[in-house]
Amino acid sequence: MFIIILIKDIFWGGKNMFEKERLVVGVVVFLFFGLAVMPSLNAYKDKESCNNQLYDGNLSGYVFDPMYNQIEGALVRVYFHGIYEEDFSDEYGYYHVTNISICNCTKNVTASKEGYITEEVILSIYENTTYDFILKPIELIPDLDCEGDLAFGDVEPGSTLTGTITVENVGEPDSLLDWEIESYPEWGTWTFDPEYGEDLLSGETIDIGVEITTPSDPQCEFTGEVVIVNSNDSSDFCSVEISLPIKQYMISTNYDGYTPIQLVYLLINKLRYYKGIEYIESKDDILQIVENNADLSRIVEDLKSCECRCNVDSEINWNFPFLCTLMIPMLAISLGLYLITGFMILLHILGFIGMILNCYWSP
Repeated sequence: MFIIILIKDIFWGGKNMFEKERLVVGVVVFLFFGLAVMPSLNAYKDKESCNNQLYDGNLSGYVFDPMYNQIEGALVRVYFHGIYEEDFSDEYGYYHVTNISICNCTKNVTASKEGYITEEVILSIYENTTYDFILKPIELIPDLDCEGDLAFGDVEPGSTLTGTITVENVGEPDSLLDWEIESYPEWGTWTFDPEYGEDLLSGETIDIGVEITTPSDPQCEFTGEVVIVNSNDSSDFCSVEISLPIKQYMISTNYDGYTPIQLVYLLINKLRYYKGIEYIESKDDILQIVENNADLSRIVEDLKSCECRCNVDSEINWNFPFLCTLMIPMLAISLGLYLITGFMILLHILGFIGMILNCYWSP
């Protein structure tokens, strides 16, 4: 009303120009302060109205994890008018926050616990308001690492070897690692102790005992790897290489055209290769070893079928019979040394000399 009267005086009043200008300035100043002060007055009025309300509001409910397991000890806090009320969830996950003011305004409510992501919501709270929180755990990611030394030197076929693989959780602090043996070479017989593990804390290690029974197959070398995997994440894995060279005593397995002395060499080699030679006490022991192995049996059959050279069509001249005869005891001694110790240089030297002298017993 006051503004209308001023406007009327300005445009229809009989005042001079100077007085009209003063009235215009007065209207502008009045409008400026009026618009600036009125919202504050209204806000103050609303705040007073809110503060004058009874503190009969309450909020209750449960706190769960994503699997709907109750979370005990979660803090639920309700903020309003610069203050807050709070409560902790009990063993059943239940909480009950009381003494909350009831007014036409919303409240900021949070639920939190160490190890979980805090949840924050905006609620209008009145008497007996309910709300359930679901807190997601902070994901602590483990990381699998392993190392081991499964590289061996020349080993006897059929022998038993032992080694160790160390597994470590190098993931985030307080993370837990579940691991297991995923794969290992198909050759030989493998034993792991333990084969899997659970809840390996970050920074900790565990040793896996490895026992390998080597193959009896006549291969030069066996290789492969042992793969260990994170039980909860197949993309998190590690591997340990293994190298297993088998001790070799002969190269060729084609016996066609071998002379008797060459077949004897092979038989000795095979006896040593298949072990047990140190336990031979009689002829029956040798026969038992030969009967249990097809390769040795073939060599013996080839020896049985060898023909004497005296019946061949072409005449062979034994140019140095005396020297060749004297070398026979030395040949027997060198065979004995090779059989017992594996020393075969002398045997090769005598065989080479026998070939030069064209001795009958030479290879």
